[in-house]
Order: sequence, then C-alpha cells, then structure tokens
Amino acid sequence: MIEGTTPAPRLVPPEAAFEEFETYVQKFDPIELLCQLTMTFLFSQEGFQGEATDMRRWARWIEFTAGYLATIPTRSGPYEIFDGAHIEEFESLILQYFNSFLYDSVNRPPDAPQWTSSERVLQSAKTYSLWVRGDAYPHQFFEYALELYGEHDDWFRANLGFTIQEAVRIFRAVTDELNLRFNESANNARANAPAESDTHWEEAKAAGLTRKELETRIAIHLHYGNGAALLRFTAEQLSQLSGLPIGVCRAFLKRMSQSFGYRNPKFTDTFSDPLKAPWDYNTMDERPFIEREGFYWLFTNPMVPSVLFHTFFFDLMNDRSYCPRFEKARGKLVERKVREYMSRIFPKHMILMNPDYPDGNEFSDVAVLHDGKILIFQCKAKGLTREARIGMDFSRLRIDIQAAIRSAFDQAIRARKYIRSTDRPTLKVGPVQLQIDGSAITDIYLINITLMPFLIFATRFENIEEALGLFPEKEYPFSTSLGDLDIITEVLNSPAAFLHYVERRLALERTPFGIDADEMDLLGFYISQGMYFSTEEFSNITDLYLNGFSDEIDEYVYRKHDAHEDVKPPAAPVPERFSELIAGIEGLSNLHRTDAALALLDMSGPSRKKILEMIETTKDSTRRDRSGHSFSMGSSEHSRGFSFITAVGEKTDEAVFEQAMPFALLKKYSEKCNEWFGFGWHKDSNRIIDVAVSLKFLWEEDEQMKDFANRFLKPGKRIDLRNES
Repeated sequence: MIEGTTPAPRLVPPEAAFEEFETYVQKFDPIELLCQLTMTFLFSQEGFQGEATDMRRWARWIEFTAGYLATIPTRSGPYEIFDGAHIEEFESLILQYFNSFLYDSVNRPPDAPQWTSSERVLQSAKTYSLWVRGDAYPHQFFEYALELYGEHDDWFRANLGFTIQEAVRIFRAVTDELNLRFNESANNARANAPAESDTHWEEAKAAGLTRKELETRIAIHLHYGNGAALLRFTAEQLSQLSGLPIGVCRAFLKRMSQSFGYRNPKFTDTFSDPLKAPWDYNTMDERPFIEREGFYWLFTNPMVPSVLFHTFFFDLMNDRSYCPRFEKARGKLVERKVREYMSRIFPKHMILMNPDYPDGNEFSDVAVLHDGKILIFQCKAKGLTREARIGMDFSRLRIDIQAAIRSAFDQAIRARKYIRSTDRPTLKVGPVQLQIDGSAITDIYLINITLMPFLIFATRFENIEEALGLFPEKEYPFSTSLGDLDIITEVLNSPAAFLHYVERRLALERTPFGIDADEMDLLGFYISQGMYFSTEEFSNITDLYLNGFSDEIDEYVYRKHDAHEDVKPPAAPVPERFSELIAGIEGLSNLHRTDAALALLDMSGPSRKKILEMIETTKDSTRRDRSGHSFSMGSSEHSRGFSFITAVGEKTDEAVFEQAMPFALLKKYSEKCNEWFGFGWHKDSNRIIDVAVSLKFLWEEDEQMKDFANRFLKPGKRIDLRNES
C-alpha cells in the first residue's frame, strides 16, 4: 500500500469507517466536492509523479468517491458548501476507511486458524488491487485502443455513433482544455487578487493577516470557488474543441456519461457493503463523465486511457454475432505487437509469424531464431477477470491462469519437445520450409505474452503454486504482459540484455523465499543490481516485497511518451567500456557469441571491471612488444571460465579464431569447467574484440586433452572470480 504523509488515523472496523465516510460526503453537493478534490490534487501537480506520490493516492480516492457519489440520486434539499477547509476532514475519513481493512489482521486473535494457501492468494490479490499500478502506461492504452478497435470502425459507427479515433480525439480535447482552463484560472486569480484585496484589507488587517496572506486567500477563493463552472462542458463545447460534428459528440456523451443515481444493471448493489466497496464495480470505468442539467464533468482524468481501452470491449462482446470476429482480432493484435517489439532487438528476417510444424499445425504464435537460440512465444488475449483480480473468487483465478498461461505453456513445451526430438527440425512459414540445425541450438526460451498483466501472480509462480497446483513439474514460463514487454524491449534493446533479463526472471522461481513485485519493479531491480539474491543481505529473508524500484522506469516512460522528451532509457551502472565490450561481441558473426555476452552479463561489478582491466593490460603488452599474450580467469563456484588472447599474425577473424579456440579448449579442460568463453583480438584491429568462442558442455576426463594441456599451456597466475554473481 502506498503510504502518504498524513499520520494514519485510528484503526476502526470497516463498517464504522464507511458509515462515517458516507455521512460526511453526503452533506455536500457532489459536484462541488469532486471539483474541489480534482482541482486540488489532479491538476496542481506538474511533471513526473512517482508511484508513491500523493497524486497517485488521491487519484485512487477520487475515483472511489466519484463512483460512490454517482450511485446516489441528487436531492432537492440544500447542500453544505465544500471548500478547501474541508479537505483535511475528508482525507482523514477516507484514509481511515481504506486503512480499516487492516483491522482484522491487526486484531486477529493469536489462536485464530491460519489462512489456507488459497486464502493467502486471495488476500494478496485484494491488498494489491487497492493500490495497484495501471494495467499499462497511458500512451500504451491509447495505442492499443486505436489498434484494437480501429479495424471495427463500421461497427462503432453503427452501434455507438462514433469511432475509436473520434473518442480519443474528444478525450484529448477535453483533457487539454481542462489543463488550459485550470492554468488560465490560476493565473487570472493571482493577477486579480491584489485589486480584490483592497476591498477587504481593513477587515483582514484587523484579523491579523498580512497583505500577502490576504492576497493568497483571495486568489484561492477566485480560483477554486469557480470550480464547478471551470470544469464543466456542454456537447456544443465538445464539438467546438474537438472539431467533430455535434451528432458525434452527443453520441459519445450518451455512451460515456451518467447521471447521479446510475447503476450498471449487472451491478445493482455496488457501494452497499462496507467490506466490499473499495473493490466494487465502479461506473467511472464505464462512463467517466457525470451529467447534470445538460452539463458534463470529468473528475477521473488519470483513468481516461484505461477506460478508452477497456470499456468498449464489453460493447463488442455483447454483440453475439460480431464478437467472434472481434475475438480473433484481439489475438492477432498481441501477435503483431510481439513481432514489433522483438524487431527492436532481433533481425526481422529471423522473427517468424505463426510458424507451423511440417504437418501444418501451428508451432507457435511467434518464434525468434537467433545465434543458436529459439524464443517460442505463445500469445493470449485473455486477462484476469474482475472476480480474480480483486481476490473474490479463487476458482476463477485458477481458471484464468489455466486458460491464459498454463495452456499456452503446454503449447510451448510441445514445440520445444519437437525441436529437441530431431537433428533437423523443420518449420513452415507460408510456402517456405525452414530447416534448423538442431545441434547448434543451445537454449530454448518459452515465453507467454498476455494482452493485460496477470500482476504479481505471473512474476513468481512459485508463490502461488501450492494453492494453484497448475505447474506440478516446477517448471514455469517467462510470462509477462504486452505493455510490459514493450518497456522491457525499449530498455533492454539487445539480444544478450533481453535474454539475460529473461534468465534472471526465471531464476526468481528458485529463490528460497517468496518475492512479491510487478514486472516494472523487477525491471527496475534488475537495472539496479542485476536481480541477484544470493548475497548476504538476502540470507535471512522469508518474504521479499519489491516496491518503488520502478520509479526510474516510470519517469523514463513519462518523459519519453507523455512529455515527448528526447531521453535515453535507464541503464545499469557498469564499468567504463563494459557496454562497448558487450556490443562488440554481439556485433560479431561467429555462432554462439550471445552465450559469451550472457556470461559476461552474469558477472558482478568487480568481476566486470577486472576482466576489462585484464583485456586492456594484455592488449597493451602486445602493443609494446608486438607479441601475442593471453590471460584466463575462472569461477569454480559456477564451473565457468574466461580466456583472452592477442594475435599478431594474419589479420583475419579466422586466423584469430584458430588461436582463441584451442587456447579456450585447453583452459576449459585444465580448469575442469563445464563452460568456457574465449575471446580473441588482433593487434592491428580497431574493434574492442574480434572473436568470441563459447564452449558449453560437461567436463569429462580425457587423456589426450590432459596431455595437450600439459604440453602447450604455460604456467601462469590464475584469477579467481569469487565475486562473480
């Protein structure tokens, strides 16, 4: 839960806290109350707002309050005036209510029965969903909505009266206008405050106020006192602002607005049970505009992108004759975007769309072939149902994960089994048959992509496997959402970097303690320290909650996609020239170079620095005496080693390889390692590295190799990588 700066109120049962909240907010005109909160907390913050900022917390509270007040018909009797002086009281009551859900856990009797594994999973879902980050970033919601619904313009026009492009245009016109009005009003209030204060100066002076204090109060009154008029629209104004016909705007408002007292027919009892209200269906997700007397208000600005993406899904799915076409299009969207994101990293001609087995059955949705590695993507447009997301129904959660992740994993396992079953696996892409050298395949990655995230359930399956029982073999896919894959491939945009992240993510399943984090927190943690948990600081951990590690990622996304700045993605702190070394290896043409880059990425910071120093020292020796030199370093803990040679003869990659390869083979044998990576460089080369050799096979006793090692390897100082991760 995000902690605010205000001290937590007394902890009371939810029923009592909700009653106090209800009694308080119903005293005020709902429009005035929501205008004050929206203007105070959703417009006054500029620039990037991190996950733990007050704005994020208030956005959640305003969403809840707007949804609650929208269910209550307006009354004819007078309301009290809600202004800035009431905000502190409101904050105390809503914070008390949201904190009240800790009451049972804090006051739980010591002899109370322990939660079952399924109850723990549901409780985790409930707690997480109170403050969970959005399913995607705002720019992604707009992008996906336009792509998903854009091909159904005829259906939209016939059934709703507007297209998705027109809906986006109206929403953007509204939000731009609201920001413009807010800033103009604030500037005018400050400009008019000095003249207005002349009228009240004598009275204020008698009350002990300074001139500056009086002007500030008057400016606040002029600005916030006009909130209801400032934030409202008519259909005619929307037409003028968006440049769209009035009929389109009226159709849009008919679908996207509600009057006070509206309830969705499928959720008629929302906000009636204090124990469920924060998780109740909120009509702001369906109809974010509130209408009264011909005017329209938008109080939940941060929700707009999400609403645009999600709400029309239900309209289309309710059309039984059309939904099969729509469902098929949803699946194709995920596949297209996976291909787009993979093309940031891998050569486009090695990204295969819907490859088939030789018999014509589908092999995978997307497959990537790269340097002895195969990435098998199974894509699902399914997501968490509402009952599963809010921790209401364990069986529903299990069904959702089975349908979207386990079934996709089974398809990927079958594909892997086929690749491993023959020396020459064949894939069909349209009329083309592609034969693969099975002996060259070192790794197969099984990746599941869902349209929307499965939250903390998919970042470490081991956390919930006891309850779910869906992965009895204790092997799990790398499962993430389309939006998260988008950001991962923006930040980690090379084959080695991406694959190393996938490997570190899969390694989470082997930690001896539970880990709770969403994908962006894990990405931030990876950038921060590589996502390693074998260090001393984690030795006594039973459960690890990674919160706040996404701030650097979130700020990058905001600055690039919302503020449209030219900004570089966040990167891990690495020794000077280490990134150049990785890029140099990936730029080579020899097979299995990616394995060598992955092994270097596995190194700790000190080890990375050491190998760079040794490479440069060895090169300097060759530059001085024009002779070949070498060094090696290893880690017995990981049965892995590295060697480097400088070549002085013929300047070809083949000639350098012929020196680097035997040296690496002999060093691997003599050090009894299962993995060895050799590098070579020619004295006249302008590249940081010329050759990378990857040797990954189990060490075995071999008399001939032993004899060669004794005859050809010179005694030297061994560098032990004890700090290697």
